[in-house]
Amino acid sequence: MIKTRGFIFTFYLFIASYSISQVELIDTQVMALDARIESATAEGDPENSIPCLETNCRLTRRAIGTVDTQVKIYFKRKDGMYFSEEEQREIETFQAIMQKVELSIKTGSYTLQVNYYFDEIGELILAQEDLTDMDYQCSSISYYFNQQRIIHLKKTVWKYERPNKKQTVEFDKITQENQLIGQTLLEEVGLLDNFLAAHYLFLIRR
Repeated sequence: MIKTRGFIFTFYLFIASYSISQVELIDTQVMALDARIESATAEGDPENSIPCLETNCRLTRRAIGTVDTQVKIYFKRKDGMYFSEEEQREIETFQAIMQKVELSIKTGSYTLQVNYYFDEIGELILAQEDLTDMDYQCSSISYYFNQQRIIHLKKTVWKYERPNKKQTVEFDKITQENQLIGQTLLEEVGLLDNFLAAHYLFLIRR
């Protein structure tokens, strides 16, 4: 019985350390990507720049009023060419792989900033939601992903009028409710990916 308990304890310790190492790896990837984007933007170097698709939209929504939305999609190009046996000719292929998405939503009472980060093959690794609500509670939530599942969650909350009094909690044990949020985030990523693919194909053909 003692050996069994020892095994269970070791197992959970392994799972916890694995999750932490994954989180640290993701944090490193995110910092490197942000630094690269900032450097390329500041230097204005076309050779090292990261392509960015940007769109802005103003809508009036019921019970909210005017909503200003801005989307920036940073991506890398993976174009290619293959020989079609059926058509007996070479055919070009065009692909844009998301690296980072910045989504900003502003209303009269709150601002929501969502940043999505992706690995080299375009898989979501981190989604950060920062909510500034002048009438209610502000929050910053980070969802860490591995193989399209949330593996770690970090949440910080504070009152708008008390920005210096923040409370932070972190979880490795992810609830079913949070996994459903993760599925919603992945669905949003799918829509963004389709949005990018359509616009990139249009732009590259002109």
